[in-house]
Amino acid sequence: MVAAPLRIAAALCVLGTIELGAQSLPRLEPLPVTPMLQALDYRADGGLAIDRAGCLILYNSDAHSLTCIDPRNGAFRSVGREGSGPSEFRLVTSMVAASDGGAIVYDAGNARFALLSSGWRVTATVPHTPVLALLGTPRDSVLALTLPAATASDLVAISLRTKVVTRRFSPSDVDSLKRFVDPAVQNGPWAKSIVPRRAGGWFIPAQREYVVFVADAKGVKQRQFGRPELPPELPNAQEKEAIEAQFTRNTANVTPEVKKSVRQIFDQMLRRPKAAMVVGAMAEDAQSRVWVGTTRIRNDSSEVDVFNAAGKYLSTVRLPGKIQRLLIQGDELFALYEWLGSAREGMQGVGRYRVR
Repeated sequence: MVAAPLRIAAALCVLGTIELGAQSLPRLEPLPVTPMLQALDYRADGGLAIDRAGCLILYNSDAHSLTCIDPRNGAFRSVGREGSGPSEFRLVTSMVAASDGGAIVYDAGNARFALLSSGWRVTATVPHTPVLALLGTPRDSVLALTLPAATASDLVAISLRTKVVTRRFSPSDVDSLKRFVDPAVQNGPWAKSIVPRRAGGWFIPAQREYVVFVADAKGVKQRQFGRPELPPELPNAQEKEAIEAQFTRNTANVTPEVKKSVRQIFDQMLRRPKAAMVVGAMAEDAQSRVWVGTTRIRNDSSEVDVFNAAGKYLSTVRLPGKIQRLLIQGDELFALYEWLGSAREGMQGVGRYRVR
């Protein structure tokens, strides 16, 4: 008579464990966002940053101005116009929130840093050679990825007071054999997607495969994680259309013989499987879980894989459009993405989610 209740209790415990396990999987709860962020009417090519008050920093490439938008109520501040004056910009390509509540941006059009105060005023500009990405603001410096050579990227600390540059390490490129290499990459260096770790050090994704390396503060690789077992995919309809458009552009003024040869190359591209890769969008949450944007696009959404602190794969979530940037502050995740497969095709938007 006792055995049956015990078996029932044991079964309930198992079910409870399964349910708790399911609840422990990371998930995202959509949160409302102001309409001006749902579909940007300009290209935010400088990326996305967030200040300590939760205000999203974007560069309006049409007005050549920097805006800080509250995603909850739409309150915003703006500064700048086109030009080379003290509060003017030509092409902001990277930005990072400053510890004092302001921001630091790199204006590639004017080859200089611009420092913004918490009151959203440009307080200083500092000339500097090309910078790929800004990653942090330690003390009076800024951590930046520079491009000293065509095939290598250096992580450096640049003093905004003395202009002294201190080299940290050269990530350049990395492969699954745990080697840093310097390939000639036609579309530019990959290392723009390097991400700081909360515990110190860096997440460094490989370029041509789904592998993310964990490196210490000096860039020395400690371990790796990823999903290299994913089967490669053929280009989807949208990618095939882009390949065909490229073929049309490349063969607009060539002879029929050359066009035939180029056609054979492009046909191979259409049939060649593509490997799953990490895009330049990663973020680490308060539980040290790593959210990794991937090149796997399904219709109008992208897949984001989540790993625990040890690099174990936990689950996959979907975010709309083509993911371009992920940021996490507290228990909220923000995603800058490009709309796909709708009337908003090619436009950008910002999504806001609660991390569970």
